[in-house]
Amino acid sequence: MWKYFMIILTAMCCVCCKEKNTLPLKISTRQIEVAKAGGEYNVTITGDKWWLLPYVMIDRKYIDEVKVSYEGEGNKKLPVKIEGEWFTLLQKDNETLYIKIAGNDTGKDRTLLILLQSYNYFPDVLVIQKGK
Repeated sequence: MWKYFMIILTAMCCVCCKEKNTLPLKISTRQIEVAKAGGEYNVTITGDKWWLLPYVMIDRKYIDEVKVSYEGEGNKKLPVKIEGEWFTLLQKDNETLYIKIAGNDTGKDRTLLILLQSYNYFPDVLVIQKGK
């Protein structure tokens, strides 16, 4: 169900953004290539307010079995940290997304799609890690 909802919202966002020809966020990088050993990265995001969505895509599959830490009260709670088996995502402040990727001993390449939101704009950051 979430998949279809996200597809519809993404399509709506594309239509809205094309009309204005301006994007609400500037993201320093949309793709990170990680060595087999892993690493730590900071992505700078400027413009409107943004937040993490409480799930990610691993190897093209939505995963919501992650540990999510929220900040705020009531209906204004927003995810600020997402922890998975081999990654940690942290919204350090209004302009920094911190990404930590563990080493990859699986022998297979793996991908992590980080989903963000800024009102009706849904950008993402793709992490690709080599396994060999």
